[in-house]
Amino acid sequence: MNTKLTKFALAVGMFATLSTGAFAQSRVVEESLVYDDPTVAKSGKWVYGAAIGAYYSNSNTSGTNTSGNTVNATQQFTQPQGSVFVGYSDVTLLLRYQRISATTQFGDNRMTTKGDTLSADLRYLVMPLQAKYFVPYVLASYVDQTENETFSYVNNSGLQQTGKVVAKGPGLGIGGIVPITEKYGVRLDVRQYSLTSTVTSNMFSGLNGSRNLQYRMGQATMYYNLSDHVNLQIGGQATYIPNQTQSTTYGFVTMLGVSY
Repeated sequence: MNTKLTKFALAVGMFATLSTGAFAQSRVVEESLVYDDPTVAKSGKWVYGAAIGAYYSNSNTSGTNTSGNTVNATQQFTQPQGSVFVGYSDVTLLLRYQRISATTQFGDNRMTTKGDTLSADLRYLVMPLQAKYFVPYVLASYVDQTENETFSYVNNSGLQQTGKVVAKGPGLGIGGIVPITEKYGVRLDVRQYSLTSTVTSNMFSGLNGSRNLQYRMGQATMYYNLSDHVNLQIGGQATYIPNQTQSTTYGFVTMLGVSY
């Protein structure tokens, strides 16, 4: 496994252990605290809501300069996003839309990326396995991402280089909710996607093609209830593609939401 993601997973686990251990010494967490997570419905009840925010990340990537040589670079993404969710008892469906925007320099060749990501998560809380400070869950996911790329390179015929990358496919994951107080708590999860990635280029036919790849993601998100219906969520995320260099991404997300 990629050592960077392994360190991320260990840090997430340590954070969860320290958080729950500290509060265990001072008081007993009631089972009902998990229902203060704004995305969790009580038994036999409905919950629904929405949130807006943004995701910021740094990604390791590589491309070609105007001489055709491979150049490594750091790609900085800004992704405004919105999400909606609906849940009943232990099941919640979460839908998210992210708008992709990035500018990356490969030597003397600049790439501008525009696109969007649609994702869906179906989450099931495994209440029979709950503990005082941890309620596990499983995830079934799907993602569909499109990136349209425009390069500064123009060939001798006046043709400007463009490209397109489409990646889509299902995923599975596990995680848990750590309810700390009535006001705040933490969600932790890891998942793996099986994606089909298709690349097209208007100028270099050797880049065209499709392949199957595994895409892994780890997340830690803290929620804070500002009121009975308004919440703030802040989280970190790390992703990578096994057996592919320059494929690690680190980022963080902030969301302001409502829940009923």
